[in-house]
Amino acid sequence: MVKKSKKSKSKRIPLKKKYKVIRKVKEHHKKKAKEAKKLGLNKKKKVEKDPGIPNDWPFKEQELKALEARRARAIEELEQKKAERKERVSPNFPSFD
Repeated sequence: MVKKSKKSKSKRIPLKKKYKVIRKVKEHHKKKAKEAKKLGLNKKKKVEKDPGIPNDWPFKEQELKALEARRARAIEELEQKKAERKERVSPNFPSFD
């Protein structure tokens, strides 16, 4: 019958092995990053900036008012949808707001 020692195995490793493992991990990460770049997984979508309305544009004030009205209407619609969702989800439950 062979007795097992109660000592835990030492975590010491030769530096050659340590650096070899580090190099392999680095190569693996590099390969994964290259594949992701090739597939385009981590690309950010480009957001187009609003150029605005030039000063020499005819009827600029009217266009700005129309734009503001559209924005206000869009905000109102979002609030209405939010209120409808809230009512649809819990019509019988009291709100704690």
